[in-house]
Amino acid sequence: MMKGRAGFHFLFLLMVCSSTVRADANLSLDVLGEEFTLQHFPASGNQLILYVAPGYGFNVRGTATAKALADLGVEVWMLDLAENLFVPQGNESIHSFDGRYVASIIEQAYEKSGKNITLLSSSFGAIPVLRGARLWQANNSKLKHAYLNGAILFSPELYRTTPPLGTDPDFEPIASATNIPVMIYQSALRNNRWQLGSVIERLEKNKATVYRKILPQIFSFFYQIDELPMTLKTLRELPAEIPKVIKLLEATPTPLSAVEIAHAKKIKNKSLDISLKKYEGDKTPLPLDLHDIHGERIIRNDYKDKVTVVNFWATWCPPCVEEIPMLNRLSEKMEGRNFELLSINFGQEKSTISEFLKKVNVEFPVLLYDGGRTAGNWNTIVLPSTFVVGPDGEIAYAVNAAIEWDSPEVVTALKRLADGSSSDKRK
Repeated sequence: MMKGRAGFHFLFLLMVCSSTVRADANLSLDVLGEEFTLQHFPASGNQLILYVAPGYGFNVRGTATAKALADLGVEVWMLDLAENLFVPQGNESIHSFDGRYVASIIEQAYEKSGKNITLLSSSFGAIPVLRGARLWQANNSKLKHAYLNGAILFSPELYRTTPPLGTDPDFEPIASATNIPVMIYQSALRNNRWQLGSVIERLEKNKATVYRKILPQIFSFFYQIDELPMTLKTLRELPAEIPKVIKLLEATPTPLSAVEIAHAKKIKNKSLDISLKKYEGDKTPLPLDLHDIHGERIIRNDYKDKVTVVNFWATWCPPCVEEIPMLNRLSEKMEGRNFELLSINFGQEKSTISEFLKKVNVEFPVLLYDGGRTAGNWNTIVLPSTFVVGPDGEIAYAVNAAIEWDSPEVVTALKRLADGSSSDKRK
């Protein structure tokens, strides 16, 4: 028994590390007049997973997971909506899918297989999954048997757009119009970890049964760059847990009545900042009490009488790395003024950061991860996220993206802030 399980884990790890994992066959379907091609991993069991790709499609980890599930007796259909509809990959496209295609494929999957269906996706892929489930309910309200078990979602992103720092996300209406059973696997190190409570609150609004499990020491289960030991371990072990989750969802009643969905309001704000932006939230910065990479304890309770830049970042975040030289130069250009730059690494081990610092010159303090609570308290959702606190001790600016920190416009604004220029004082 142990030999078989160990052998399975070894083979799965080989699949994860290989460049490609191929489906056993492809399925061609007529979906609302469109010809769709799905990757297909057949299995002899009585359960089928419709695995919907997130914004940027499937990678080898997702495909390897599908293969592992098929080996365990769960049939898997892999659907990439963007690829089949010939639209650009990305989260913007994911937001545009209204659920019709997912609902149609749920019906076809049952007609062709006779198996109960479980939906699966990650990140923003949760949006078309839940929209599709709701539309399936609306189309099948007279069924005697709800063959849709529910949905398994990995670190679901259900907000409409990235909000300005300091403000709460505006969630997609489908989050509050869901009543099917849902299992959430939340990566503990992912940026949206501290939004999980808000996500569950909305899902439960119409009595959806929500199960949840936090995946410790993991940034993203399906993110190729995440090679943390716990991530690779989970990649090996989690497929064996999914059939148990399917049984749990199957035993939880799935309503056949669709919840009325609210009309989505027009989005006012752009997703990511492209320049220094006035802060819109609570202007009081939170205290910091962390250790830096050298073991020194850094405490900041009073931010007055200087400009303080607080930057949240990670080595696996390309925009974060790209802005490091610009932040170095910003420090140089602010020389002679009361100025401090503090960076808080998000979710990485000290050894990983130390290796990174041997290769990349970082000329400002790097504070270590505290379980994500500091980032959560500062209400950060994306990386990098940067706050600028003025000499009055209040947050003046915030940026939820990488910008040119050494540009004349930014440097001038921060110098004026440091000098107490009336043009930068906020009412």
